[in-house]
This record gives sequence, C-alpha cells and structure tokens, in this order.
Amino acid sequence: CMLGFALGASVSVWAQTPLVSHGDVWHYRKGTPANGAPPSFWKTSADAALDATWLTGNGGLEYADNAPEVANCGVLLSDMKNAYTAVCLRRQFVVTNAVPASQRLYLRMDFDDGFIAWLDGVCLTNWNVPGAPAEPAFNASASGDHESSLGNNNPQAAEVYDLGPATNWLSKGTHTLAIQGLNHGSSSSDFIQVADLYLA
Repeated sequence: CMLGFALGASVSVWAQTPLVSHGDVWHYRKGTPANGAPPSFWKTSADAALDATWLTGNGGLEYADNAPEVANCGVLLSDMKNAYTAVCLRRQFVVTNAVPASQRLYLRMDFDDGFIAWLDGVCLTNWNVPGAPAEPAFNASASGDHESSLGNNNPQAAEVYDLGPATNWLSKGTHTLAIQGLNHGSSSSDFIQVADLYLA
C-alpha cells in the first residue's frame, strides 16, 4: 500500500474538515458465498453502477456482544457471525474547490479485526490483511486479532493515518473511499468498521 503512517488519535479535532464520516450513508456488500466476489470496478465506479448485492446504511458496520462497542455504528450485521468474514464498503464524495496546499489527508479507522483501504482505487493502508496490498478474496479472514476502541477485551485506540499532502490525492470532482473489512474468524464475537476521512 501507499505510505500512510499511523499517528494514534492525536490530530486536533477542531482543525478537521470532514470528507467522509462514519455516520454517512455508505454502500456495503457482504462477503457471502451467494454474493461471491465483487466486480473488479467496485473501488472506483459510480454508485449507479452497483448492483442489487450492494446495500446502503449509515455507517459504521458492526456486530458485537456488548452494547458500548457499537456506539458509533449504524449498520448491524446480524447475519455475519458463523456465516462470512469480510465486508466491502464504499462512500463517494465530491470536492468542489481546490484543496489548499497546506492541508493534509487523514484516515481514521476504528476496527475489529482488519481492513484495507483505497482512495480512487489506490491502496492507502491496511492492517491484518494477508497478501496486502493485493485485494483480499471476498471471503478472506484477518491475519490476527485487533480490538476496537470500545471493545471489552484489550481495547485499542483508533488508528489515524497521515496520508500526506491532500493535493497529492484530491482534485476537484468525485472520489471514492473503498474499504474491505475482515474478521479474524467467522465465530468471532464482534466485527467493527468505523472510518472517517478528513483534511487537517
């Protein structure tokens, strides 16, 4: 993947300009055997090109065995446990004005157990993804455990990735943030994908 080094959660909140928020309406696709692999263009196509296997809902995506862990999630994947381990999600946004040269692009991820993220089809960063930066199989599993920030078993702070000058990534027009979230195993007690993309 591209650089994107983690900063913990230290970027000043007041200085952020959101591009994609976890509570926005996202398109998502379950990695079930019936759905199979997503089309090759899923990370870059217009929303109108997505077929009926894609669902919509306010992010983040989750299932969990404790209520506090899902405080930032709007989509309950009640059928995921013991059925599938991966979910694709994407959100398009429009840049209407030139991005200031002083601005940097950041991706904040709160997750359980792994993910890989792309912007306009270019890999940004990943965690616990076997074979990265190659796109995982639709039914892939995370290569290790990672608890979300609100989990009940050794919670980990959300990761913030500094992706460098925003002008390297964003021109005026429509852009697509795409993520594939992975669970360590189908019998896992939880799965969390909470993503925010912003300028600061």
